Amino acid sequence: MSSGKASYFRFFWAGVIGVVGMLSGMLSFERPSFALSELRELYRGSRAQAMGNAFVAVADDEEAIFYNPAGLAGNTRTKITYLAADIEASNDLIFGIGQNLGAFSKLGAGTINTLMGKDIYGRVTLSPTITFPGFGLAVLVDDQAALMAKNMALPHITLGYQATNGMQAGFGFAVGGKKRKSRGELRLGVAGKVLWRRGGYHEIPLMNMFKINANTLGDMTGGFERGMGGDLGAQYLFDLDPHIRLSAGTAYTDILDTKFGGIADSQPSNLSTGAAASYHFKRASTTVAYDYRHMLTTTDWRKKSHLGWELSLPIVSVQAGLNQMTFCYGATVDLFLFKIRALSYAEDMAAFANLESQRRYMFRIDFSLRL
Repeated sequence: MSSGKASYFRFFWAGVIGVVGMLSGMLSFERPSFALSELRELYRGSRAQAMGNAFVAVADDEEAIFYNPAGLAGNTRTKITYLAADIEASNDLIFGIGQNLGAFSKLGAGTINTLMGKDIYGRVTLSPTITFPGFGLAVLVDDQAALMAKNMALPHITLGYQATNGMQAGFGFAVGGKKRKSRGELRLGVAGKVLWRRGGYHEIPLMNMFKINANTLGDMTGGFERGMGGDLGAQYLFDLDPHIRLSAGTAYTDILDTKFGGIADSQPSNLSTGAAASYHFKRASTTVAYDYRHMLTTTDWRKKSHLGWELSLPIVSVQAGLNQMTFCYGATVDLFLFKIRALSYAEDMAAFANLESQRRYMFRIDFSLRL
């Protein structure tokens, strides 16, 4: 390897290690453990999730608004996505809906027995966006509900209903790159959000399970409360040659938590870092990426690990990966103005990976106009 290439590599990895080390040192405090629940994020992008949620260094489309605003610096055209809908449901909800609904016809011991060990989860998200070179704006409408019961001897029941509405805007800019005839480019980004949320996820004592009614659910969810938050992000891209690009990124989203008044759950902060490598063909490309997410949360390191792969062709793309050490996969059909994506992934609900992995399915449809 020539001395020039060696110096580029040293600069590349020194920059990655330096940024991650600086952030980790500044934010070395630990958040209380979410040992018995999933690691919830504000937005779950379908492309990112199909790639195992390894997206911090990859983010280069409208999902960068939520994952890493630095990626917006790579936008070169205006794009308006006027309809973007994600529908998500757990395996137990889809394939056991008849049995699950019957369990609620009369609450009692049979209800617990029927629901024991199941993850009944559903989520609908609308996220229309508009992106310009270096800038993105998204509207977010997110509704999710969940019920999970486990441990037959001493039942542990989690009941959740959460609605979040609001807007998020991000700005990204590049330092270096083509203007300086450099093969490396540093991208920095910042995003701000204003959200309204009601509800959250609650642990329900066994005896209270039989007393739940419309008034109880109203008391748990409360009214909509406002919260404001911000994100920071960075990416470094290095073109090894005309076909190979290496990238690294870090993002700190919902800085110091996005808090809401009343009883609505706050949105925990998330410090993530990742790296990716892409190979570009004439009309196609393939990408491999790795993310280490939720660095501020005390939990099994395998739950923080995400590995993804994507093959992009002119109309069809396929994705696969490991989300918290469990297999995920997806496929996308892009007809320019109309796009559909279907995928499956598993989410861990316990303190350690592969103890409470619950399979989920996600479908996305969007209509967009590229200018």
